[in-house]
Amino acid sequence: MVSHTLQERYRSRESKQRLHVPNGTDIRQRRSRPNLARLGLQPYGYVLFLVRLSPEENCGFLIEAFEDTETPLKLVLAGGSSHTDAYAASLRDHASDRIKILDSLSGDALQEVLTHPVLFVLASDLEGLSRALLDATGAGV
Repeated sequence: MVSHTLQERYRSRESKQRLHVPNGTDIRQRRSRPNLARLGLQPYGYVLFLVRLSPEENCGFLIEAFEDTETPLKLVLAGGSSHTDAYAASLRDHASDRIKILDSLSGDALQEVLTHPVLFVLASDLEGLSRALLDATGAGV
């Protein structure tokens, strides 16, 4: 259950007690950067969007907006597709020196990429309290 409001709603409709489990994240510390270099990134030289590569995440709009900017920063989208392989492939057509589209990250690579962007963006149509946003906040971004 995401919120106390939903918890109460289900209790009143179904007369059953529901458990409230709030979203949370780890507090992440900055680490060395060997994975950043391997990915072609510099600390504080990129804007990050951790995302499923799917239309409701508005990846295409974000890429188009970024392509219209003149900034030395890079745009990094990191995530896999969720039954949207054709859409993900169309996004990868925009990959360039300025726009990096990475697969899902985990472990040390995720820790490094998540703790060194200059900015985190969220372009989704669906999410009110995104897990990725919580992770970015826990990383001090």
